[in-house]
Amino acid sequence: MTFLFFAYNACVLSLFGGYLARYKPDEFNYVITSLMFNCVYIYSKIQLESIKFHQKLENTYLMMTITNFYNGVSTKSGDDESEINKIEFVKNGEVVEKIKGYSISKLNDYLSEKEDYDFAIYDLVGGEDAVVNKKILQFGEVIQDSYEVSDIRFFLIELTHGEKKMLINLEGLYYNFYVVGNVFSKEFIKYYFKNICTTQEELCDVECLMVNLVDHNISVHEIIFKDNTQNIILNKENYILNNKCLTNDN
Repeated sequence: MTFLFFAYNACVLSLFGGYLARYKPDEFNYVITSLMFNCVYIYSKIQLESIKFHQKLENTYLMMTITNFYNGVSTKSGDDESEINKIEFVKNGEVVEKIKGYSISKLNDYLSEKEDYDFAIYDLVGGEDAVVNKKILQFGEVIQDSYEVSDIRFFLIELTHGEKKMLINLEGLYYNFYVVGNVFSKEFIKYYFKNICTTQEELCDVECLMVNLVDHNISVHEIIFKDNTQNIILNKENYILNNKCLTNDN
């Protein structure tokens, strides 16, 4: 239908043009001249707008290139303020302060001056997946250049609180506390149930915390956390429980 429509109109225009050329040559010349002038004007207008559009694109691309180059230089500088560097300070199970966007050197400067906290948690971001490895920093400890993920995975960590039994998962969909050097103490357990566990259990005023641990060798241990001297220290291929080293050979 569209082809027939255009063919019909072309025939009509052709016949009309032939009529004007034979019987009214002056009008025909005027129509042809006006048509050509309008065509040239429209073409020039389109060409001019096209040039402006391309210049705008080139300027935008140039600005983006300059911005990306500047950002790349800034990212590689010694005072990188990338937001991948994150740290939170914990006091009595509560997160009392969060910091992000500082370089490791600036974080360590802040850590050296910070006094009122039980421990800090540093987020190690940068892997291929979405999991954030979390390093527990004891009071006075500073951030190192690199950390390892432990090979140890516990089968069960269960807290008994009154008549309740609640699981402690050191590894979730978006976080992982199985980092070499991490110390799991009474203060950490209080933090976990206040900030990570979905039950949001309040343990700040509990004097003793009883935890049942089933390790990677299916060894069962009952731990009474009275203070931070009772803890679990995670190494690469073993862990330390109350100063007793339990390895893969046990």
